[in-house]
Amino acid sequence: MTLPAALTLIPLHGRILRTDAAGTPAVGTVSFRIEQTLRDTTDHVLLTPTTLTATLDATGSFIISLPATNDPDVTPLGWTYVVTVATDALADTWRISVPVATAGTLEFADIAPATSPSSLVTYVLASAVGQIGGPAGPLDGSGLIPVAQVPGASPSSTVTAETSYGLASSPGVAGTLSRGDHTHGSPVKDAGDALRQAMTPAGRTETRSRLDSGVASTVIVSGTIYLVPIWLTSGQVVSSISFVSGTTAATTPAHQWFALLDGGRALLATTTNDLTTAWAASAKKTLGVAQVAAGAASSFTATFTGVHYLGLMVAAATPPTILGGGGPGAQAANDAPAFGGANSGLTTPPAFPFTANAPSVGGPLAYAYTS
Repeated sequence: MTLPAALTLIPLHGRILRTDAAGTPAVGTVSFRIEQTLRDTTDHVLLTPTTLTATLDATGSFIISLPATNDPDVTPLGWTYVVTVATDALADTWRISVPVATAGTLEFADIAPATSPSSLVTYVLASAVGQIGGPAGPLDGSGLIPVAQVPGASPSSTVTAETSYGLASSPGVAGTLSRGDHTHGSPVKDAGDALRQAMTPAGRTETRSRLDSGVASTVIVSGTIYLVPIWLTSGQVVSSISFVSGTTAATTPAHQWFALLDGGRALLATTTNDLTTAWAASAKKTLGVAQVAAGAASSFTATFTGVHYLGLMVAAATPPTILGGGGPGAQAANDAPAFGGANSGLTTPPAFPFTANAPSVGGPLAYAYTS
């Protein structure tokens, strides 16, 4: 057969003699089996698995040209031949490698048999990169495939502006690609929401806007913890919790503390116990975080985005009223996910672990905040 011109062919010479006094030349053939497809992109040829056979001459000799097994212009790299000797003097099979660096003629008798098939190394020829039918590359400075090498693709020059809520997601059908720095924009804020956000003091996360918190709730019950929902984002740091009293001050307070709980009402952090410190009417009370599950701490970092609860507990002869949006009854407040009054008969902050009861009485829509 005629092999592609770009293959590096190595001449291989061998001679097989009988082990007798006369050294009689053997009669037969020596075959070299290529077990895998060889890819030569220079000649654009695939050389399928085949067997190359040499017939011994009258002197027991043969010479044959074989493709090198580690030719850098051919893939895969590092394969081996299966040699089959079929003569009247010797019948055997083993593997050999034919190195591309051979100088002159390689002698069959000098090749050490390969004890096991070599590990094949498939690699990409530089000449094939970025070509039709070849792999993409080289990658750009960001480690991405260049757009020019993506068939039929081009960067888009337009972006759909999202101006409405409740839009369904869509994968799209356009053949153009999104640019890595594109944005979709966002809907214009409702004027009322925009105003509430603009009027939120820096550093606060509020349960409700103070613009909507001009009503004092009904009197809370001494020794009961009230759960007020608040939205926190993952990674948000809570160092203190604040509530604001309504028109009635606390009378003879004994224990006053706040808490942070997750959406399942599991305790995350408690503040200092303000004990008998006065809480006047229409006054803000801010207490710093003092304890988390791991022990004493001055802050707590939220681990998820979603509904949390701020806990309010005052044990006093008369607890204060609380500034907020009124106090809905249990019928409105206690449907899951509930808020309002939960555990009763409390004094000091509970020990960890602690999970508050499901709220069973109404409670204030309190104006409270973290910072």
